[in-house]
Amino acid sequence: MKMDSQRYESVMFPTFILQQAYNKVSAVGSATALVAILNKNELSLANIGDSGFLVIRFKNGEPYCPHKSKEQ
Repeated sequence: MKMDSQRYESVMFPTFILQQAYNKVSAVGSATALVAILNKNELSLANIGDSGFLVIRFKNGEPYCPHKSKEQ
């Protein structure tokens, strides 16, 4: 976790969250996980497994996709 010393706001990172979750698991098997965090105007993502994501925005009331993950 990163602390902004001027505002004392915590900023979480998806990779940190996934690492903390992994450290708590003792089960054997496979999983898919995607964590996305929007901090102000920055979108951070961590993706494990074969899942993917789309960013969907709206312009003039119509949806569009400005970004999507690469297919695996």
